[in-house]
Amino acid sequence: MPVDPATAVTSSSMYATPPVRAPKQDYDGELFMELLVTQLRNQDPSASMDTSEIVSQTTSLAMMEALNTMSDLVEQVDLRQQEAFALQMRAAAADLLGNQVSYLDDKGVEHTGTRPRCRTATRSPR
Repeated sequence: MPVDPATAVTSSSMYATPPVRAPKQDYDGELFMELLVTQLRNQDPSASMDTSEIVSQTTSLAMMEALNTMSDLVEQVDLRQQEAFALQMRAAAADLLGNQVSYLDDKGVEHTGTRPRCRTATRSPR
């Protein structure tokens, strides 16, 4: 009786390829402070950084964070406006129920009719 050859033993890794950390794409306050602290640590003691330069950099940080906050607020307002518009369209459509309406189809022909109001469906017992 023939015997199948054993397969080679490979390392038992959880991943086929090791995970790679993606570089940070956004500049935020944490990255800025890390860079500022590194700059202060590694500066030449005989020619230290000017205090006006530090104030300028921290002001830049504050402005960047304010712009990020404003950007987030604008996105939230935009979402709220979209939700309000969708609600208005639903209310307008609901107001048409039970009324005489007319519309033009894709060929330009006018159609008129009444859309009945929704009735509560009742089920007969089985």
